[in-house]
Amino acid sequence: VAAIRRAEENARRMGLGSVVRVRARQLSDITKPTHQTMETGLLVVNPPWGERLSTTAAAEKLYSALGQVMHSEFSGWNAAVLAAQMSHAKATGLRSHKQYKMKSGPIDIALFLFALDEANKLRQTQEKPLDDGGVSQQDLPTLSTGGEMVANRLRKNLKKLSRWREQEKVTCFRIYDADMPEYAVAIDMYQGAIHMAEYAPPKTVNEVDANRRFDDVIDAVQVVFNVSSRGDIAVKRRKKQRGLDQYERVGRRNQRLLVNELGAKLWVNLFDYLDTGLFLDHRPLRERIQREVKGKRFLNLFCYTGVASVQAGVGGARYSTSVDLSNTYLEWFRDNLAINGLSESRHQIIRDDVLNWLASGTSEYDLILLDPPTFSNSKSTASDFDVQRDHVSLIRLTMARLAGDGVLYFSNNNRRFLLAAEITEEFDVEEITKSTLGPDFTRSTHIHKCWRIVRKVSGFTWPEAAH
Repeated sequence: VAAIRRAEENARRMGLGSVVRVRARQLSDITKPTHQTMETGLLVVNPPWGERLSTTAAAEKLYSALGQVMHSEFSGWNAAVLAAQMSHAKATGLRSHKQYKMKSGPIDIALFLFALDEANKLRQTQEKPLDDGGVSQQDLPTLSTGGEMVANRLRKNLKKLSRWREQEKVTCFRIYDADMPEYAVAIDMYQGAIHMAEYAPPKTVNEVDANRRFDDVIDAVQVVFNVSSRGDIAVKRRKKQRGLDQYERVGRRNQRLLVNELGAKLWVNLFDYLDTGLFLDHRPLRERIQREVKGKRFLNLFCYTGVASVQAGVGGARYSTSVDLSNTYLEWFRDNLAINGLSESRHQIIRDDVLNWLASGTSEYDLILLDPPTFSNSKSTASDFDVQRDHVSLIRLTMARLAGDGVLYFSNNNRRFLLAAEITEEFDVEEITKSTLGPDFTRSTHIHKCWRIVRKVSGFTWPEAAH
């Protein structure tokens, strides 16, 4: 009631008291104005976005009810509806022909436009019985032709990976990786939870078509995995990242999930960052490190959330040192150590610029993982870092920290990266990329490149055979 009075007072102050009418109504009671005939008009709605509701499912039910009112009471009009998620707009059951992204404080929202004409049919789902997963089929979307194609591919991939997953006890893996180019999405499972990421389509692709295809994929995921609410799927609309953009928060759920990998427990966050805290493509490399590290000194450079160091600890490393510049991810790493009962006294965490740290010390290590970003910059460093430009000096500095018979694993995810000839001339280098990709990444052969680097054996010649 107080809000109604304030709105009326504001209208009077603007000289619109005789034009603007303010009423308190239930959503189900809203109709077209009756004081005169209005065949056309504009309905503007700012519902709760889910931030003010208890669950995403509650928000979607509200938007569904709004769609019913828009369709039944405002035929011939246009509508503009604010929403924080695409799933909310889709829950109206009506097709939005245009979206405008904007901010409401820290929250990303969008204004969805609807033409409420005869061509914009209200989508209805028929009542169906419960399936084996306990989710009512009426809560699941009806798939378009494209959505059905994606669903079939998901089922095929799951069947193909099932034996491997069971034998290796893999619970975090990639399900789909742009298998069909027009649906350019990566879909991962983290111990039953779904994470879905799409790179922004090229400018040549129509935005409406791209959004429709993206919706088709989400619908397919809901149907295949019996997910009734879109809000339970971690959805990221990706774009090319520069510098520290990849580390910025994109959400505020603070909802972590504990997963298992190779005998280690690991924290992931599927909603709040572009990345989840666990790079699934590096699983075979982490397994190799765990297998080789027993009794050795391990160094993890650009350590991120420290997963490789945790695996080294589980594998029996003598001790480890991990270096990164991000406070956020080093704290995450600390949580990963703690949940596995690993102490910081044995697994040292250092916040520093990797190049500076390498140049300022002399300690040696038997096994080193060097996995730099493609590009980075920071207020804490004087210059930026480019892996193609800087990898020669970086590898030389790292090799200076390698014990005589030690091994360096060098990896990066720059798809255009070329290893400089100086490195292959100075060191014994073997590319091992293929062996560091699991069965779930057979379609993603360019997701990273990896080399095994050791010192060249010099000063040794075979003795001549006796005559």
